[in-house]
Amino acid sequence: MQMKPSIWCPGFNASDPLAQGMAAYWPLWDGDGSRAMDLVGGHHGDLVGSPTWIGDGVNLSGANQWINTGASWLRSGDNDFTIWARCRLTGTSGDMTLFSDWTSEGVLLRYDATSNRWELYYTYQSSANLLWSDTTMEDGDWHDVAIFANSDIIAIVFDGVIVASQSTTGTYTPTDGGGFYIGSRPNEDTEWIGDVAAVAGWRRTLSPGELASLSLDPYRLIRHRTPLPLWTAATQGGGAPPTPTGMAAQYRRRIA
Repeated sequence: MQMKPSIWCPGFNASDPLAQGMAAYWPLWDGDGSRAMDLVGGHHGDLVGSPTWIGDGVNLSGANQWINTGASWLRSGDNDFTIWARCRLTGTSGDMTLFSDWTSEGVLLRYDATSNRWELYYTYQSSANLLWSDTTMEDGDWHDVAIFANSDIIAIVFDGVIVASQSTTGTYTPTDGGGFYIGSRPNEDTEWIGDVAAVAGWRRTLSPGELASLSLDPYRLIRHRTPLPLWTAATQGGGAPPTPTGMAAQYRRRIA
């Protein structure tokens, strides 16, 4: 798994083909504060319970910690969508939700540490369904986990490989007001125990090949082809060249 480069230039790379159809993107490189910025859709998240920022994202301890991004970016009629996250476990405790907009309807992806499997709950035509995969997560490494759906199929993708799928019919039924959460399910104590480096959502179905390429290079969407504009902005006023962290802070102020 590729880790964040030691020298990198934060910012949304809209020219990347994977940027097409993106509705939300939380790279979780903020590094401090109580907000997680959405670089695409403006669904900025509130960190609940004081999670800890780490070098590659945010750590959620499972003790009432999560990120609440407000009203879900998924809408009724969004039959084609993809949700992707880069994450790792640092502990286990029963059911651990990675992301969700589910209260009684919507989508919810969680890892069941008791059964050692991923479980996806989703609703079509207001009918609840369960898709699961016996894919272990408990190795302490970073992994890329995604779900995608269209009018024919819904699937779980692990490190760029489809590990579970089933046919779908009808119309996706979005959440009934619970909002989109990272690391928890609205109104339920099933929090993620581990680190999350990035989460993104698309209003289109990414192909397995696209998800595999994202798994190989998860930071391609936050690297500008030409870093000079951000470098110049960060060094205005003279002084030593900025560190990557300093450049991230400058960029956050520019998009806030």
